Amino acid sequence: MATTSLWHISGRLTDVINYIENPEKTRPESEELGDLFSVIDYVKRGEATSEGEYVSAINCMRETAFEQMIMTKKQFGKTEGYIAWHGYQSFKPGEVTPEECHQIGIEYAKEMWGDRFQIIVTTHLDKDHLHNHFCFNSVSFRDGKKYNFSKKERQRMMEVSDRICKEHGLSVIGRPHKAPSRPVWLAEKAGEPTLYNIYRRDIVAAVNNSKSVKGFERYLTRLGYQLGILPEKTSYRPTSPILKEDIRKMDKISDQVRYMSRNSIHTMEDLLADRERITVEIKDLTAERTKIYNKMRRAKPEDIPALRAKRDEVSKRIETLRKDLKCNHRIEKRSTVIKDKLQTVYENELKHSISDRDRVRTTENRTR
Repeated sequence: MATTSLWHISGRLTDVINYIENPEKTRPESEELGDLFSVIDYVKRGEATSEGEYVSAINCMRETAFEQMIMTKKQFGKTEGYIAWHGYQSFKPGEVTPEECHQIGIEYAKEMWGDRFQIIVTTHLDKDHLHNHFCFNSVSFRDGKKYNFSKKERQRMMEVSDRICKEHGLSVIGRPHKAPSRPVWLAEKAGEPTLYNIYRRDIVAAVNNSKSVKGFERYLTRLGYQLGILPEKTSYRPTSPILKEDIRKMDKISDQVRYMSRNSIHTMEDLLADRERITVEIKDLTAERTKIYNKMRRAKPEDIPALRAKRDEVSKRIETLRKDLKCNHRIEKRSTVIKDKLQTVYENELKHSISDRDRVRTTENRTR
C-alpha cells in the first residue's frame, strides 16, 4: 500500500547554485529552499541510502543532476518561479524490500515525468516504512515548458502508483481520501493542534451542548464565531479562534520567552540592541569560519581533524545565533499582532455582553 504526495519548491536560483558549489558554507535563507537542499543532501547521505546504492537519475547524470537542471533552466530562459518539484512515495512497513522499493520508484518516476523532466530518485531506509523521494526539474528539457500540477495530474499520480503496486503484488488503498495540505499534515504529525481541528472540535461541542439550531448558533457565537452566509472566495477567519491558532505555535512562543529571559530583554530598545549584537557576532564568526576553511585547504592531513572540529564548533554557534535572530524578529512582529488580536477579542466580548444584557432586559419586560 503506497501513499504519494507532491509539492513545489520556490526560491532564488542563485541560492541553489551557491549551495551546490559549497554546501558546507551555504545554508537556505528561506524555508522553501530547505526541501530542495535536503534532496541534494539525500543524494550524498550514505546512512539513509545505503551508501548511495539506492540513488538513481533519469534523463541526467546522478553526480551532476542539479547542475544539469540549472543548465536546462538557463537554456530556455526559465530561471524564475518554482525551482523544482519534490514528492514522495511511502510504503507500508514490511511490505517491500529496499531493492523492490527503489525499482518501483524508478518505474513510477519514469511513467509520471520521465518523458520530459530530469529526475532524481532516492530510496530511504532510515524509517520503519521504506519510502522514495523524487525531485525533478520544474522546466522540461524537451520543450522548455514548466510542469503543471493540476487536480487531473494528482489523480493520475494515485492511479499510476496503485497500478504499479498491483503489478508488484502489493496492496493499495481501497477508498483514498483527499489528503490535508502539507503544513497541516506536518502539524498533525507532530501532535500540534491545527485550525481545522480547532474548528471541528468547537462545532462538535456546539452540537453536543445545544438543543436547537438557535442554541447551536449562540454557542458558536460566544466562542467568537461570526455566523452567516459567505460569498464565494471570501477570506474568512473568526475572531476568538484566531487566538487559538497561537496554541499551535506554543513551542516558538516558549523559545521567545526563554530568549528574552536569557538576554534580559524587557523593552523594545533592549530587543533592537540585542539584534545588533547578534548580527555583529554572526558576521565575525562567519569570517572566522572562512579562515578555517582556508587553513583546511592548505593544512597537512594530520591537522585537518582538529580544524574540522573547530569549524563545526563555529558553525554550531552561528546556527544558535541565527535562531536567536529569527526569534528576535518574531518577538517584534508578535508584539504588535497580539495587541490587535486582543483588541478584536475584547470588542467581540463587549458586543456579545451588550447583546446578552439586552436579551435579558427583553425577557424581563415580557414577564412583567
